[in-house]
Amino acid sequence: MINSPSRFYNNKAPIEECFRKLSQWVASCHAKDLAWIPEYNVHFAEVIPGRGEIDYAAYLRELSKLPVDAPLMLEHLKTPEEYDEGRAYIQRVASQEEISLA
Repeated sequence: MINSPSRFYNNKAPIEECFRKLSQWVASCHAKDLAWIPEYNVHFAEVIPGRGEIDYAAYLRELSKLPVDAPLMLEHLKTPEEYDEGRAYIQRVASQEEISLA
């Protein structure tokens, strides 16, 4: 979904578009974040939620609107501490935005 600099820096729009088009089929979501690694070519790297540029407020708002209680799963992290960091960041954003993660 994030495959270009314009989509990377304005990722709220593709997040909202994705949920607008696909929400009726969403059963679960993955919690990921992206950072742009400076290289010769455009290279986005998956990082711990909160260390990248994904608009988690937009993501969590759209997730909260789903007609089902879809789980949000962290994955591809290396240590329990990384999972704790990602979880804490997501919970902090949800709290700041007053979004229930029930």
